[in-house]
Amino acid sequence: MLKGINKANAGFMVVFSALALGACGGSSSSSSSNNSATELKPGVFYMGKKLSADEELVGESFISSTGKFVIFLRNESEVDGGLVVEKSFTFGNLQYSSGKLSSQIEEYKYLNPPEADASWDRLEGSLFGDLKSSKRADLTSSISESSPITKGVLYRDDKRSDPNLTINDIYNSFMMTNSGTTTTVTITPDSSDESKGTFVVNQGDTCNGNGEVSIPDQAINVFEVTYKVSNCPSSTDENAAQGLRDGDYSGLGTYDAKAVDSTNNRSTAHL
Repeated sequence: MLKGINKANAGFMVVFSALALGACGGSSSSSSSNNSATELKPGVFYMGKKLSADEELVGESFISSTGKFVIFLRNESEVDGGLVVEKSFTFGNLQYSSGKLSSQIEEYKYLNPPEADASWDRLEGSLFGDLKSSKRADLTSSISESSPITKGVLYRDDKRSDPNLTINDIYNSFMMTNSGTTTTVTITPDSSDESKGTFVVNQGDTCNGNGEVSIPDQAINVFEVTYKVSNCPSSTDENAAQGLRDGDYSGLGTYDAKAVDSTNNRSTAHL
């Protein structure tokens, strides 16, 4: 799960200022033709997209120093009958060349309308981007104009990206409850390497698994996880039949030093 962001955050104001400038034909120092950036500096990024003059899609992205990345966007809208929830997760591995970025991507789109079953779509395609600086990129994708990341902007959050990170920072047990089911994730440090640890997932008697967590660059506040789960039951919330959630997973996370869990006085991580 990825933590959502309030669009009133100052970082999003920067993102949407950049979008507005692009729409109006304006320019800024970060979009100068003299830009010499060769790649984005890894870390935590704000993600923004203008849907219309009055509607914005907001989210965030984690980019590892290995090039792996995820972009998470969420949108809620009111319609007759209730609330429509849309989420998208885009995964890939960035490559850079001549001031541009690219990646093959997998995009997972979740739709939960008020009077129908929730559904997932999985799409594949390519991501392209123009580097405006080491902190900003303007994106498009080959999937479609309706893709959540097409015509989006990434903008780096230096404050969240740059704290040094070790496994001891994220050593903890994390709990999430959804529809009465509690999932526990436990991260345990490797005794001989402060950049690695074990990752254990437990959902009662079912949907259990384990894997690894690693920090590719301790100067960047992004870590990577890989794990395998089995015996997962069906999920009515996500319209997933029994067995469909079994398998190998990978993802990225970041450490939030300010979000302290009062039960054990430890900070939280967002996956």
